[in-house]
Amino acid sequence: MFLKLFRRKIKNPLGLFNQYFVDVRVLYTLHFHEVPCVSFIGKIDTEQALAFFQKRYGRQVTQFLQHCYFDHENQDLAFNSTILVLPKGRIVEVAIDYCQIMHSSADYTWVRGVMKQLAKFKIEDEQPKQQVIGFAKSQMAE
Repeated sequence: MFLKLFRRKIKNPLGLFNQYFVDVRVLYTLHFHEVPCVSFIGKIDTEQALAFFQKRYGRQVTQFLQHCYFDHENQDLAFNSTILVLPKGRIVEVAIDYCQIMHSSADYTWVRGVMKQLAKFKIEDEQPKQQVIGFAKSQMAE
């Protein structure tokens, strides 16, 4: 009975949208009719990550969903979140500074390889600039 709960078809997509775009976990559940495993990597350059997915898996993508906004400074569209639906029960979300992959429990070997590739796009933490505040003694001539 418990397994039926996770394999039932969802007919009401009420929870599909989160604050501003599609909740990728709900999309996975609606699309593949099962609850996904989620693998996450943060602090990466998402433009490089998206280019990696487009180059490596571009022909396999069955759906491409994107939330964009207009960047006034660059006078162009920029993306907040991109969702790539792949075959074999895989969905990839590339967002502001992270990537998460929804997949089946039999797919950890593939996910581990993808995560190692994405780790190459790590953004180094910027060290906060330390400002030294002090007083200099002036020597007065007597």
